[in-house]
Order: sequence, then C-alpha cells, then structure tokens
Amino acid sequence: SAFASLVLKRRYQAKSLFVGVPEPFPDSWFDLIVAPVRRSFGVPFLVSGLIPNTVTPEQVQAAGREYWQADQPESPCWALLIGGNSKSHHYSQNDWQGLVDGINRLGREFGVRWLITTSRRTPSEVGQLLSQKIDPAVVAEFVLYNKCPKRVVQPFLAAAQRVLVTQDSLTMASEALCSGRPVTLLAPEVLKVKQGSFFAEMLEHFPSLDGVDRIQISELP
Repeated sequence: SAFASLVLKRRYQAKSLFVGVPEPFPDSWFDLIVAPVRRSFGVPFLVSGLIPNTVTPEQVQAAGREYWQADQPESPCWALLIGGNSKSHHYSQNDWQGLVDGINRLGREFGVRWLITTSRRTPSEVGQLLSQKIDPAVVAEFVLYNKCPKRVVQPFLAAAQRVLVTQDSLTMASEALCSGRPVTLLAPEVLKVKQGSFFAEMLEHFPSLDGVDRIQISELP
C-alpha cells in the first residue's frame, strides 16, 4: 500500500498521509505522518499517543442504546477485552488462571459484574478455561468470539465503568480509551519486544497516558 500511495501521489499530484511509523519507507514519500510515538521525522507530523481510531464517547453511547435497548446491565460493570498470544506477547497458563481468579474475586468481593469478549486470536483452550472456571454469577454477558462471533466491543464499553484489555492488543486498548473509559492493560509473564522498536516505544508510552494503568495479568487476583 505504501508503493501504491507513492504512485498515486505522483500521478495525481495529491497529498499523502501516513498513519503509523513509515519505516522502512522514506519519510519523504509522505506529506504528513500521524504517529503514535515521537520520532525525528523529516516531514510534518502529529503525535497521537495511541493507535488512531474512529471511536468516540458519543458513538459508543449510541451503540449501547441500540444493543441494550432497555436491558443494559446495572452498575458496576467492567468490560474485559481478551486477545491472545502474538510475536511479542506469550501468555502462560499461570497468566490465564490469574485472569480467572481475578475476575471471580472482583465479582464476589466487590460486586463487579463482567462484560467479557474474546477475539479471533484467543486460543480455543483459553476460551474453554474461561467458560468453565469463571463464576456465572459475576458475569453480565460473555461472548466466545470463535464459537459465536458478535460485535459487542462498543456496546460493552457503553455499559462499563472500567475496561481491562490484554496488552497484546493496543488497538482495542486505544479504542477503549477513546470511549472515555479508564483502561487497565494486562501484561503477560513473557514479553519479547525488540528494544528501540516502534512497538516497544508504544508499550512504554501507552501507560503514561491519562486514564491508563498496567498490571501483570497474574496479579489481577
């Protein structure tokens, strides 16, 4: 797409905007860069601090009204958005068990009701563990995406006071933050990130944003 953008820019004398960090392509291919992190770009740029997305509080509330109608669960509800292993993030059995124990403890002792959705990347065995071990009494709604896919992220954000997101998905975390909700990143035991890389900078910078904190997923209980 970067090559196509350059061809179109030259053919039509158009302006070209790149969202993200354009490495390994030259900055000069683009007229404006919108990046989540600060770099010494050679063209005009804006720093977003998060993964750019289209989510707004108003959009989330509208999605919530359409989804819940008159049946929005009573507070306090927290949303949990679950991803899975990636090149950099390696969740252990201890991580997933800590997630289960934390969900149950927060629900039983503090009255939190959970709105939980897995994603395409969530392993089937993790979905099975969650469905078997999480106390149904603390769950307002639970979507196993690989078994019964539903687009529930924005309706869940609308009903949630706080959002917990597995750290492998900074896109989901960015959308949650843009909804106006406080966000807690859940980090794994094993993290393999190349120092100095764009993603390493994002992981370092994201928890410094207003409304974001981070804990080890195994510490959730």
